[in-house]
Formats: sequence, C-alpha cells, structure tokens
Amino acid sequence: PAMYLRRGADRWQLLVFDTPLFVGATLSVLAFYLVSQRLAGGALRLHWLPVLGAMALGIGISLNNAGAVLQGLVRDGGEFVRTPKLRLDDATGTTRSAAAADSYRSRPGLTLPLETLFALHMTLGFTTALIVGMWWSLPFLWLFLQGYTLVAGAGITERLLEQRRRNRTLQLSQHPT
Repeated sequence: PAMYLRRGADRWQLLVFDTPLFVGATLSVLAFYLVSQRLAGGALRLHWLPVLGAMALGIGISLNNAGAVLQGLVRDGGEFVRTPKLRLDDATGTTRSAAAADSYRSRPGLTLPLETLFALHMTLGFTTALIVGMWWSLPFLWLFLQGYTLVAGAGITERLLEQRRRNRTLQLSQHPT
C-alpha cells in the first residue's frame, strides 16, 4: 500500500523523507559490523555479502525478537534461562537424551505464521515494484523478502522434520521388531 501512495510523490520529497530513514537504519548495522570485525582482529575491509546476509537475517528474526520483548514486558517476574547448546549435559559433558532436548523446544505460536505472511507480503511487494518499475525499491524489498523467507523457510523445515521424527517414533512404538 505504501508503494502505491508514494508512487506519484516528487523525488525530492522522497529523498528528504527516505534518506534519514535509510541512513539511520543502515549505518548502525554497518558500524556494528565494522566494529565487530575490528575487535575480532580482522581488517576494516567491508565485505558486502556478510553484511547483507546479516541484515537479511536480522530482518527475518525481528518478529521473533519483538514477540520475546512483548512477552517479557507482559510477564510478571521470571528470569531468562539460557538453553544449553549442542544438548550437552552440564555435569558429564555428554549429549542429552532426546526427551531432555525436547523440553527446550519452543511451542508453536504465532511467530511462524506471521513470518510466512510477511514473506508472502514481501513477495507481493517485490513483484509489484518490479511490474510497475519502482527500481529504487527493489534492493530493499529484496533484502526484506530474503530475510522473512529465510527465517520462515527454516521454521517450516524444522516443523516438518519434527513432525516426521514424531511419526517415525510413533510407528516404531506401535510396531516393535
């Protein structure tokens, strides 16, 4: 909708309005990337592919992050409990059982359907911009499209694999050898 409303706008109006938004949103990410490279001992050369990938991923996880912030604001008390990485047992250093790992899995919520809707919305926006010739919008829409599609695709894949694992476990429990 915003693309259609702004389609007939004067280029100078768009420049005055969009430039501060673009600079504010982009320079902070670039500065973060450059500082992280410097602190990691790397040269201050800007590699565009990792920056664009990080920006797309950051866009893609924004809904999940916003949901976590809202959940934290609404909940009374509580603490953040970090989930163990690689399913390692704290005491022995061995891999945890599947049942223990399942306790850390997130429950289905609204995030994945919203990410999927955003990916579809960005697909529609990108396609529309392509058809009507809004060439300056395409790189930004592509970035958003990639971010939401990446995260939604990963979530859908994870759910499908989890469902397959559950079905396989159910089949094995019903028909023991």
